[in-house]
Amino acid sequence: GGASKGEVIEKNITLKIAQRVERQLKRLGATVIMTRTKDGDVINEHAPSEQFTSLRERKREDIFLRESLAKEAQADLFITIHANAIPNSKWRGAQVFYHESGHPNGEHLAKSIQGSIRERLQNTDREALAIKGIYLLKKMEVPAALVETGFISNDVEAKALFTDGYQTIIANAVAKAVLNFLGIEGDKLM
Repeated sequence: GGASKGEVIEKNITLKIAQRVERQLKRLGATVIMTRTKDGDVINEHAPSEQFTSLRERKREDIFLRESLAKEAQADLFITIHANAIPNSKWRGAQVFYHESGHPNGEHLAKSIQGSIRERLQNTDREALAIKGIYLLKKMEVPAALVETGFISNDVEAKALFTDGYQTIIANAVAKAVLNFLGIEGDKLM
């Protein structure tokens, strides 16, 4: 389920945002491959008969399956959407990450998404950051970015993350950035 605070669970927010990104990009003619389209993890959806001896093993295989799905689809880029949470509730704002040892254009993709989020949300001055330790960002053979859509550990932002309006703004920002990154005119975004 990812990060949580009370009844707010990351997976419930991020799937809705990812589906909105998918709709926007498909509407504009893109081919979008989702690693998950329903509640549950990627293994639930793509390898439900697989058995694991521990949750740690399942999570590791979930990551490897995401990598495999992207390679099989011959993706042009990879975006993973999340919601942030830390013990201190004062932090807020969407943040985009790339791996400094990942695909050379990962930084450009992340910066494009971060800039689009800043422009559309107008509630953060964060910059895209290099991060270590995120396997998928490092191993993807295409530009890859991790989008933290906001902090569910911040009460105000957690409430916003559950609203259609905020989800739509984030999704439109990501879709617009993808189009810009690919050099496609994106004036038709809602």
